[in-house]
Amino acid sequence: MAEFDPLEERSLLYVLGELPREKASAFEVELEAAPEWMQRVRELEEGAAMLALACPPKRAPKATWTDIESAIEADMTIVIPWEWFRIKAGPQRLRALQVG
Repeated sequence: MAEFDPLEERSLLYVLGELPREKASAFEVELEAAPEWMQRVRELEEGAAMLALACPPKRAPKATWTDIESAIEADMTIVIPWEWFRIKAGPQRLRALQVG
């Protein structure tokens, strides 16, 4: 079984927004000192964007739009659960991000 490089795994989690805020901030500081990893993160971000564009469009549930509108009115942070994207994209497409 192949093993993930811990830095590669953190890069992937960072791009997917799965790192807790404190760890994401610390990772960003590390990236500033390592241009080669900054480039790798950019590659992963581009891959995630291409994956998103390759997926057929899906309409978000009405409740999601209601939450977005309420957040805009209240000037709040909008949180859309990752699970919604995981279900819509499918596991085979998400694995493409890991291959990079």
